[in-house]
Amino acid sequence: MAYQDCNVLPEDCISTILSFTTPQDTCRSSSVSSLFHLAADSDVVWDKFLPSNYQYIVSQSVSPIVFSSKKELFFQLQNPTFIDQGNKMLALERSTGKITCTLSAKELSIVGSNDPMEWIWMSLPESRFSNVAELRSTSRLEIQGKIRSNTLSPKTNYTAYLVMKFTDCSYGLDSLPSELSIEVGNKVSKSKAYLRRKDTKKQWLEQLYYSNRVQMLRSRVIEGEERVAQERNDGWMEIELGEFFNDKGGCEIKMSLMEVK
Repeated sequence: MAYQDCNVLPEDCISTILSFTTPQDTCRSSSVSSLFHLAADSDVVWDKFLPSNYQYIVSQSVSPIVFSSKKELFFQLQNPTFIDQGNKMLALERSTGKITCTLSAKELSIVGSNDPMEWIWMSLPESRFSNVAELRSTSRLEIQGKIRSNTLSPKTNYTAYLVMKFTDCSYGLDSLPSELSIEVGNKVSKSKAYLRRKDTKKQWLEQLYYSNRVQMLRSRVIEGEERVAQERNDGWMEIELGEFFNDKGGCEIKMSLMEVK
């Protein structure tokens, strides 16, 4: 459509058309004309871009969310919104409006997390959550997270990550690869990963002092392609647990990392 013909269409018709585009395209189109600007601000448009469960998110938010229009609400929800006593963090992806979700350590099931000899709970200034779990020593590393599929955006591909930090004195986490799994309904995908960072000197020292033990342990598993932790822009590390397509309403999605051998 040529710009000089835009004003032929009524505002509500333009709003309906824009609701079938994307938030990015709608914001760009608002500069076409004053009529497009009015149409691009319409609740008709931004109601389509908001997640279907936005009312639940607003009602469960730890901090009150005040808004005067659906567009204003959309941009507010791009910022982290904490729900469930602050143990879940939701945010809308800027260009698509898809929901991203982060679970706090308190929201995870961590074997031995109530034993102060194995895990301690502490606060870190750089964490968005009030408490993080620090591993002291364990013979069974088992971490599982669960989330209902209707918390996320439907018909959407997702990737799940475990976010962590390694202390300078940590050792033994990469003697064996950890087993990763994603379970959605009756579909399960599995993979492996080494919990380590890129530290050539540290790995060389561990190999020097624990080479026999490492070789013995690794003889228990079938070697293959394993993932390693990657550094994020915020200084934390993340390990990819797997991918899934969220197309089942109301089911439970289970994500886990285990090293029990």
